[in-house]
Amino acid sequence: MKGWSSRAGVNHGMEMVGWTPTGWVRGLEKSANPSNSPSPGKGTCIPCVVKKEIPTTWNEIRISKDSKSEKSGFFEYPDLPTLIVISLEYFKLLTDKEHMQHSCGYYANGATTYAESQVEKLKLIASKLQLKPGMTLLDVGCGFGGLAKFMADKFGVTVEGVTVCDSMAKQAQNHCRGSKVTIKNQHWRRMEGKFDRIAIIEMMEHVGKQNWDEFFTIIQSLLKPGGRILLQHYAVDPGIPHFFEFPCKYHFGQVYFGGLDEFVAYSTRYFHIANVQDFTLDAEICAKHFIEMIDDNREEMEALVGPKLVRALRVTYATALAGSKSKGLKIYQTVLVGKDDRNRVPVE
Repeated sequence: MKGWSSRAGVNHGMEMVGWTPTGWVRGLEKSANPSNSPSPGKGTCIPCVVKKEIPTTWNEIRISKDSKSEKSGFFEYPDLPTLIVISLEYFKLLTDKEHMQHSCGYYANGATTYAESQVEKLKLIASKLQLKPGMTLLDVGCGFGGLAKFMADKFGVTVEGVTVCDSMAKQAQNHCRGSKVTIKNQHWRRMEGKFDRIAIIEMMEHVGKQNWDEFFTIIQSLLKPGGRILLQHYAVDPGIPHFFEFPCKYHFGQVYFGGLDEFVAYSTRYFHIANVQDFTLDAEICAKHFIEMIDDNREEMEALVGPKLVRALRVTYATALAGSKSKGLKIYQTVLVGKDDRNRVPVE
């Protein structure tokens, strides 16, 4: 493998050579290639798969200024050229529109569409957090504010949403107007206050493993006694190379998918793990829905950012689909409580 560095999940100029594809790579071959295109053979090495889809794509893509800020705490990536801004309208095309959700949904209760899965996910989060009127909820990495508004309107809680993206914060403020929600354009290191509940939905990946200890220290300081935290987070199996970060970085900034063992090691320094639910089967369905959304909105997306970036995004979700199918990439919902907390946490 040339140009590969696993330090803190950073990879610079990654080119993997001579590695026979595992099951998830063969899944990527099938997912990333249109149905009318020949798929590489069984013995094809990863370079053939990657270079078939991405040769003129990655070289001309830049991370969005909104996705990577000097103050964001993401991994440093000094060799990247000047940044450009990717329109938020582009990312809105990958949401359920009503609740503005862009994360893995929940399909176990009969949801068949992406929009239905998002409502089921939000209801599941509320159930596990046992939200009650008058409670305070902190939404770390609030995105467009959909979770914050849903919880405030449906369960009578007062919500504070935090995001490092200025333009996304403005969108979230508009979305949450009239609800008991405050949106702050703020780094997680600057969060203050005390909250009954904290939600962290697919945001841990952006913190960076080298910052996990500091992150959990701050989260602990924000939680009231008897409080509860729900995280939705990705994990890779031990021995799986950090390949998944590579396609993500051109749309979502630098990310790090740690192992579940790493998550447990860091989180249990401060909290007790009260509940863990595997969402990997849901992630497989959700990745298919993301690919469908890209295909359905391709013309509009290409008008916003150009065809190369859209192709790169499709490869990103094809990679996620292949990873979840092979169980090399997993996703969990985990509930954390104080070490002395003896209350039961509902499974659903």
